[in-house]
Amino acid sequence: MNSPAPPGTPSLYIHWPFCTAKCPYCDFNVHIDKTAPDESMWVKALLADLQWQLEGQALAPLQTIYFGGGTPSLLSPHAIAQLIAGALDLWPTVADPQITLEVHPTSADQAKFRDFRAAGVNRVSIGVQSFDATRLTFLGRDHSAQEAAAAVAHARHVFDALNLDLMTALPAMTLADQAWEIDQALDRGVDHLSVYQLGIEPGTAFAAAVRQGLWQPQGADQAADFFQAAIDQITLAGFDHYEVSNFAKPGFESQHSVLGWRGQGYVGIGPGAEGRAPMLAPTLPTTQSLTPSGPWRQRITRKSPSGYLTQVRQQGHGLDIDAPLGDADRCIEQLIFGLRLTAGLPLDAAAWTLCPPELIRRLIDSGDLVETPTHRRATDQGRLRLDALSDYLINYAR
Repeated sequence: MNSPAPPGTPSLYIHWPFCTAKCPYCDFNVHIDKTAPDESMWVKALLADLQWQLEGQALAPLQTIYFGGGTPSLLSPHAIAQLIAGALDLWPTVADPQITLEVHPTSADQAKFRDFRAAGVNRVSIGVQSFDATRLTFLGRDHSAQEAAAAVAHARHVFDALNLDLMTALPAMTLADQAWEIDQALDRGVDHLSVYQLGIEPGTAFAAAVRQGLWQPQGADQAADFFQAAIDQITLAGFDHYEVSNFAKPGFESQHSVLGWRGQGYVGIGPGAEGRAPMLAPTLPTTQSLTPSGPWRQRITRKSPSGYLTQVRQQGHGLDIDAPLGDADRCIEQLIFGLRLTAGLPLDAAAWTLCPPELIRRLIDSGDLVETPTHRRATDQGRLRLDALSDYLINYAR
């Protein structure tokens, strides 16, 4: 079985776990810290973890750095600059890597945006979620509609690449409401839109509210209507719908996300970060070869911020899980993420070897998959029920 993606690790994810508040829909590894974290200590720990994890990896030139969270814009521009410079010192890099910073609307004014740009950030993703006060209150956001609009305006003056996150299909939300939200984003000249429908994740405050009958999410038919309406409106504005929830003007795709969806390796540092790494053979120094002859590995760091710091200090790394990732598991991941891309998966992708030809033919005949001369992808119908389609393929493969 061929590797699901060309060898090499071209991406770095840096997880900053701290927030000023936790949203009721959020199931990320987020921690509320009432005291300001010691940035110097954290920068040292993160770079030590990175250095340890890079040893023995099959590295491709670094193409992307992504600061996610949590709220990484709570970090000072000085700390961001140190992390970027430290990563570039440790990792051979392409000429102009895409460096993205997730931003909360209240944690960056225009001066701070300029400082982030000077630190090396060249793309920002602002978690607006909504421009409507009532919907922001429902979502538990601690910023106002005015603050959201101001943050977008400030970022637009500083950055050439700007993404906004919007959340739709909220209870009582109408298609007209969604259209208004999207118009608010488009009118502000964004280059990329991530439009997520509200999901009820286990263990969240929203999951408890739904379980108690306080309110109910939109039904599947309504959600499909929201999905199609968003596609029609945003693509009409000249954006490419390149992934289920993501739209970009040509050339403004999230390179970091695309590399991951295509099965490339990536390093994750910070509490709760994940990585996928092709490893060199243990007998070869990392300078001798970029061809991985050892297994791919799944790596997940410790979720507890204090536990992460302690382990890095004591062991040199923050990994909680560092285990082989077999070809079958890699292929299953490729099915999950590759089918999210509008382009789909190449016909020679290893993931398809898990699916008997008669199964693929059945899904083509049902209108859920379509085959082109080079790729196999989900149709519009298939993308409306992509989770079920992926589950069907994965369960069959297992």
